[in-house]
Amino acid sequence: MRTHPESGRTLPYLGAATEIAGWEPRESVALIERSLAHPLDPRLAYRHRQRVGGIVCRDDQATVLVRTPFPVESRRVRKRTGLAGGWPL
Repeated sequence: MRTHPESGRTLPYLGAATEIAGWEPRESVALIERSLAHPLDPRLAYRHRQRVGGIVCRDDQATVLVRTPFPVESRRVRKRTGLAGGWPL
């Protein structure tokens, strides 16, 4: 768990090797799998259509980025910059 430095909200920081201390392994895995699937719910997603010259800003401290496939003959340039705030863990 970590605390978002701006909002103060508690956020889970999960990965494939994560386990919940003090929980039965089966229960721990089940909760983690549900938690990892939650942000992929289409009702919670923001979908952005790429346009030439377009820009998207997001909070990388609390965002899951998933891109949809695009044609291999298409060119996609993605640049990242940090504006302010804490470093990603």
